[in-house]
Amino acid sequence: MIGINLRHRDPPGFHIRDANLDDVEALTQLWYDSFHRSHKFLHYATPDDAETREWLNEVWTMGIQAGPEVLRTFVVEDLNEGGRLAAFCRIHVPQLDGNQDIPMPELPAGHDLEIADALWGGMARNRAAIMGKQLHWSE
Repeated sequence: MIGINLRHRDPPGFHIRDANLDDVEALTQLWYDSFHRSHKFLHYATPDDAETREWLNEVWTMGIQAGPEVLRTFVVEDLNEGGRLAAFCRIHVPQLDGNQDIPMPELPAGHDLEIADALWGGMARNRAAIMGKQLHWSE
């Protein structure tokens, strides 16, 4: 296990904290509000339908339940908007054994496996190709 002690100062009007299970649906909404506006590819890779929303909810749930030694999910609360989530960040913590596995639920039926692998699987492959098993996280 790698000890993580991130020190930060919240920007004025915002509060940064670890996500919890109560944030799951808001994380999914942020996904759609943010990423669907950025590129049409994501409309295809993560269509805005009930089945994919449920799947994304499970993605965030599994990450939070995996614990901060495996995945860190941070949220930014907008204090001027009653604590509404304004942003999030999800970090796969490098493992001492070089493990690149990220817990993910099975894709909903009918999703394009090649596209899903390009989006979700590429992150671990790219990190492994660039960093190998070398630790690359410092406090």
